[in-house]
Amino acid sequence: MPIHNEKLEALPVMTSTYVGLVKSEEIIQATEEIFAWSDELHQTGQYPGMFHIIDTRQAETTFPDMISVLKMRQPQQIEFEKWNLKVIFVGTHSMMKFYTNAAAQEQFGALKPLVFREIEDALDYVRTEMNQWPQP
Repeated sequence: MPIHNEKLEALPVMTSTYVGLVKSEEIIQATEEIFAWSDELHQTGQYPGMFHIIDTRQAETTFPDMISVLKMRQPQQIEFEKWNLKVIFVGTHSMMKFYTNAAAQEQFGALKPLVFREIEDALDYVRTEMNQWPQP
């Protein structure tokens, strides 16, 4: 599978690394795994939020695959809000830019994913956000 999901140790962060030609079915399958992890982490009550970093720097996809993924996202908006899940994309690929712009539209769930050029920048953002969380 051209998508590798990973939970980062000691952070409420799940990463998905996309490599090569990625099809909508693969994105949907990987997303379902991320959702299961997100629900698991939410149930622990350990963090007030969580992050999903999607690294697309080495990926390619097609316009029809992006449309398929956008169509499946809209009903899941409630879960994003419940979990306080922030989606962060890493990369500059044109399909990733198309996806993030389209995902922000109401008909596709009004998600507001963040975009960074490098994974280190995304992780810096996560740490900054976590520093602003209330301390237990």
